[in-house]
Amino acid sequence: GSSLGMGGALFHILNHATFKMLLFLCMGAVIYATGQREIAKLGGLGKRMPITVLTFGIGALAISGIPPFNGFASKAMLASAISGNILLKAVLIITAAGTLASFLKLFLHVFAGKPPITLEKTKEVPFLMCLAMFVLAGLCLAIGILPNFVLKDFVAPAVGLSLKFDFWKIKYFIETLIIVLLGISIYMFGMRFGLLKVQASGKANKVSLISYFSLDRLYCGIAALVEALFNLIKSVMRRSINIYSLWIFLTLAVLLFVLWYGSFLW
Repeated sequence: GSSLGMGGALFHILNHATFKMLLFLCMGAVIYATGQREIAKLGGLGKRMPITVLTFGIGALAISGIPPFNGFASKAMLASAISGNILLKAVLIITAAGTLASFLKLFLHVFAGKPPITLEKTKEVPFLMCLAMFVLAGLCLAIGILPNFVLKDFVAPAVGLSLKFDFWKIKYFIETLIIVLLGISIYMFGMRFGLLKVQASGKANKVSLISYFSLDRLYCGIAALVEALFNLIKSVMRRSINIYSLWIFLTLAVLLFVLWYGSFLW
């Protein structure tokens, strides 16, 4: 129902803020300890930064919707709210699997393997930074274990209804197993064909056809398109006050037409 969907969405926003903040802090700790911002120049930090690797692992599992962390609880509510819509359910599962694959790549590349020579003396970040990560990781675990407590005291009052949800049904664990298997498959496929390959900044000598259609190229292409569009608008706006006034007039005319046409529909 709508109350379940609204409650699940609000719950997920709360959870998302928690584990996303944790992940940002963990990556900030990596940058602080190594001085590196490029993933391709990192590796083998797990033994040198044990608290960071532990808390990052918790955040990665939480954002992927793996129990017993908070992301699993809110995604279970969302899955239940859209249980009658197979398409939306498939989108939810594929999205979660893609998230798991991306964080699996990040985790292994940053924390596993042998560190570069430049990072062999890397140490864990100071106590206060570790404490902040521990607190957020603890919240991810506590909310995941006692989700109805948060649901009752924080989410239900905002929705205006009494909410109680059974998070521990076997079907949610089956869906999680599907997400894990699909996520690992996506990761292995991506690494096999170069879709998830990490490269250092700079111009590559040779790019395979399948690497040309990688996710990084998609994001960069969209960003370049948006930037070009805004640069075009900015250049048009700067040409003269007459053109600027014309844009305002056309926008106002479109809005008035929409309002006028809408009045006939109602």
